[in-house]
Amino acid sequence: MKLLKKYLRKTQFLILSLTFILVFASLMAGYVEKTYQMILEANNFKTINHIAFVFNEKGSGLKDMIKSLEEMESQKNIIITHDAGRVFIPGASHLGIYFNGIYKNGYNLLEGRFFTLKDFRENKGVVVIGKKLINSQSVQIENGKRYLHRGNDKFLVIGVMGKKGSDTQYDSRILYNLNIDLKDKDANYLEQSWNLDSVIKGQNNLKNIINEINKKNNGDLIGIIHEDKSVSPLISAIQNSKTLLLNFSLIIVCVIISLTRATLHWIDKISLEMGVRKMYGASNKNIILHIIKRYLSISGISLVISFIFQKLLILGNLLKIQNSSLSRFNILASVLFILIIGSMIIGISTFNINRTQISYLIKGKV
Repeated sequence: MKLLKKYLRKTQFLILSLTFILVFASLMAGYVEKTYQMILEANNFKTINHIAFVFNEKGSGLKDMIKSLEEMESQKNIIITHDAGRVFIPGASHLGIYFNGIYKNGYNLLEGRFFTLKDFRENKGVVVIGKKLINSQSVQIENGKRYLHRGNDKFLVIGVMGKKGSDTQYDSRILYNLNIDLKDKDANYLEQSWNLDSVIKGQNNLKNIINEINKKNNGDLIGIIHEDKSVSPLISAIQNSKTLLLNFSLIIVCVIISLTRATLHWIDKISLEMGVRKMYGASNKNIILHIIKRYLSISGISLVISFIFQKLLILGNLLKIQNSSLSRFNILASVLFILIIGSMIIGISTFNINRTQISYLIKGKV
């Protein structure tokens, strides 16, 4: 305890400045991260490569559509989704899904498992549902297993999506094996709302797949929907958060100015001590290591205080930040800020101590 007091003496304002910087930096990072996740969830975790397409109404018979989809499924490492299928539960969102290679699953599972390649190869009637649908009357339990019915089709619930203690965009979503739709003899709903995607294939490659299928069918059965140039979800999250980021950045700049003044004041207070250390043979390396230890003690305490303070702000919703959260990403952002600010503090410390004459320090004129 005495050692801790020794390291922390004359650092109260430094700790206060660091704490406020970490609070606002963490809030910024948490808001952007949560907005980023919401965008991904709302877009069904589509990659930046995805292509939206429809089947043209003229001459788009059911057999031609199914044949084209089967040809699309024969390509390697592709993902196909369809969000205009038949309804399982009124009010829920429905997404038919198929993939035959690399797929990055962004859905958090509370129970069970996600789809496997075997499910698609064997055309299994399986679904993964959101946690808010578990208690729906449409979910029936037979022999300890959950089932959903859609017309004459029976689907086994193999997984439940969601996150404990927080809401997601997919809490009321149903994901089902898309191949079941391809066996439907009356699947007139197949014309609209399709996406072709891939983790490793770019947009041009995916467009070529669609163009080749059209050539084989001697027409333009599949029409590509020309969307605005895809923007990274992270960039979108930053753009959607720019007002908050600007306001918090201005606060952080003001606090950094105060932090710089506090650092100079702190260095001024410990200069005599550092000078005595140098007089007794301490090298610049020893002094820098000593300052680093002092800084880590200060930043560690500031980090703990900032997380407690931030948690109180979130729970009380005092800043009215709807999407703010406290997560691993916040911790990583805070540690990064500590390293950046630490480099600044150590640099200032080294410069000030090295330029001060030991004889001047010993005379007590500092």
